[in-house]
Amino acid sequence: MITMELPEITSTVIAAISIFSVVYSAIVMKKAGVSVFLLQIQTPISIVKRFLRLSGGRQKFLVGRTKLSPDDIYQKLVAIGYQWDYFAYNDDGEQVSMRKLYKDRQVHVRAFDDGTIRMHDEFNYEIEPVKHLQEPLAPASKVEIAAVIAALEGTPEIDSEEYDTPLAYAMQRLGEKDLHTGSSQ
Repeated sequence: MITMELPEITSTVIAAISIFSVVYSAIVMKKAGVSVFLLQIQTPISIVKRFLRLSGGRQKFLVGRTKLSPDDIYQKLVAIGYQWDYFAYNDDGEQVSMRKLYKDRQVHVRAFDDGTIRMHDEFNYEIEPVKHLQEPLAPASKVEIAAVIAALEGTPEIDSEEYDTPLAYAMQRLGEKDLHTGSSQ
C-alpha cells in the first residue's frame, strides 16, 4: 500500500495540473501561435481553471473586434507598452490577456477567439491587492481604447452605456493625467 503525506499529495496535484495544462496548450497552439502558447502554459490561474473546467462567461466592457491572430495581438500590444498579465482570471474564449501599468492601477486588455476585444481599468494587484479584488472594474480611458483599437487594426464597437463615465470620476481615476501621453490635462 502506498501512503503519501500532505506535501507529497500537493506536489502530485500541482504536477498533474501542470502536465494537463501543457498538453491542453499544445493542442490549441496551432490556433493561438507560439508566443501565446508559451505565455499561457505559465499562467497559474489558467492552469487551475482548465483543470477544474471552470466557466464564468466574460466581463463587460467590449471595445471592438480584430481579425489578427493571438500572436500578432501580443506583438502589437507589447509595441505600445503592454505586458502579459500572468496572474489574471481567464474569461471564456480568452486567448490574450495583457496589461499596461500606471501609478497604482492597470489597464487590462483581453482578446478572444471570436475576435472581440475587451478592456477595463482596475487597481494593480501587486500594489493594491485588496482594492483589486474589492473595487468594481472601471471603463478604460477613451484615449487608451483608441490606441489599442488602432494597434490591433480593429473595428471599434463600444457599448456607449458602459463607457459613459462621468468626467469627474474619470479625472480622479486617472489622476488628472492622460494615460496614453502622461501629460497633464
